Amino acid sequence: MWDGDIHGKNTEVIPNKKLVQEWFGGDWEKPSITTFSLSNKDGVTTIDFLHENVPDSDAKSIEDGWKDYYLGPLKNYAEENK
Repeated sequence: MWDGDIHGKNTEVIPNKKLVQEWFGGDWEKPSITTFSLSNKDGVTTIDFLHENVPDSDAKSIEDGWKDYYLGPLKNYAEENK
């Protein structure tokens, strides 16, 4: 993503349950880890999201990016297409 500045791989995939990804951004020394855990109750799917090991210098922009470009638009799409 972002012209190769962010790259990574899926490290664990459990269909309809969990996705774990290892991410590198810029010149990070070690990867950050994202975990998406999905649960369904009474036909409503909930996503629990955790992004660990983000360097302090990038934490705010990464947090804003998730809200502005990914999780926020996904939530809006899901709500509009119930």
